[in-house]
Amino acid sequence: IRARPDFAEAYSNRGNALKGLGRFADSVGNYDKAITLKPDFADAYYNRANALKDLGELDAAIASYENALRLRPDLAPAHRNLSALKTYEEGDAQIEILERLLSGERVPGRTELCFAAAKAYEDIGQYEKSFDRLEEGNRLRGQELGYNIDADRQLFAELRDMFAGEAPAAVEPQEPAAVLPIFIVGMMRSGTSLVEQILATHDAVHGAGELETMNHLVVPTLPRIDSDAVRRGYLESLDALGVSEKVVTDKMPMNFRWLGHILTALPEAKVVHVQRDATATCWSIYKHYFPDEGHGYGCDLRDLAEYYRLYEDLMAFWRERFRDRICDLSYEALTENQEQGTRNLLAYCGLDWQESCLDFHRTKRRVRTLSATQVRREMYQGSSQAWRRYEDRLRPLTEALER
Repeated sequence: IRARPDFAEAYSNRGNALKGLGRFADSVGNYDKAITLKPDFADAYYNRANALKDLGELDAAIASYENALRLRPDLAPAHRNLSALKTYEEGDAQIEILERLLSGERVPGRTELCFAAAKAYEDIGQYEKSFDRLEEGNRLRGQELGYNIDADRQLFAELRDMFAGEAPAAVEPQEPAAVLPIFIVGMMRSGTSLVEQILATHDAVHGAGELETMNHLVVPTLPRIDSDAVRRGYLESLDALGVSEKVVTDKMPMNFRWLGHILTALPEAKVVHVQRDATATCWSIYKHYFPDEGHGYGCDLRDLAEYYRLYEDLMAFWRERFRDRICDLSYEALTENQEQGTRNLLAYCGLDWQESCLDFHRTKRRVRTLSATQVRREMYQGSSQAWRRYEDRLRPLTEALER
């Protein structure tokens, strides 16, 4: 930039770097500069929209996605991300664009376009067309990921074997942790983002989002258990966040797999396990595109049902093994009685009551999950029944869950 202050791509790249560091407001300023220098810079509009979405500036994000698509109508990730933020209406020009793109045989980004079209069709009440696109999108995504559930069957059995019988005793810390970790776990799409948003509204809590730390500490050592190394590595990672709050939430849902490691290495940790109706949870997984590669089980209804049962069985094992160390929280109960559910949650976490936690949707913090839009709204009920519109098409899932 010093050498070429008019180089738009350099500002855009700096915006990407700042966004990667979590400096979203700074990244937006760099994208703005790039767009000023190069008004037809579709990628800068797209990345700007992603940063605005993470900041909770949803209307501005929608406008920026639409600008990106005005310049590049075939930009599939922009269609998918936009579809998560807006509600389509009959006659929306973007639905026509999606249909035209999907009418081609070999379309770049077809998988993401299918998920975007499915959301658009759902919004306008064309549920059969919506499900058709979901089926296609999930089939394509499954081919991309090459998922085989045998690996997860083996992993879950291995985890039970590691902590059955004479499992390792909990670490006895030489000194208390400077920061109290609260792990929010459960299936994807079960309500973990909502729970973190409530807690992060509390003055004493920093919401760290979905940290990959525990994955990095546990996976390379399997099937060994090194509780001291897990404790040391995890607490060092919390220190590196550089936050002033003394309580930090880690909202990586899939940490439910590592609860044996977590509760052995971090005896002071709190674990909130968010539970939601099984069919509603699985349906929400099936209808969403996950950019990362860890959710291939969600691309096939029968795999999805089996994975859910593996998760339930493992959670039952952890409850038996660690008993009162895990707090089960019902998503439905929380949405039906927000204040009582919030009071119970704060009490378990050792936090004093703050009325502001009821206004969690007003909290300005970055949310980098598929639930970024939901946590910006007031709490609402009924989402756990949305799958019933597709009851006939979901029969392979519901029948497998009932076995």
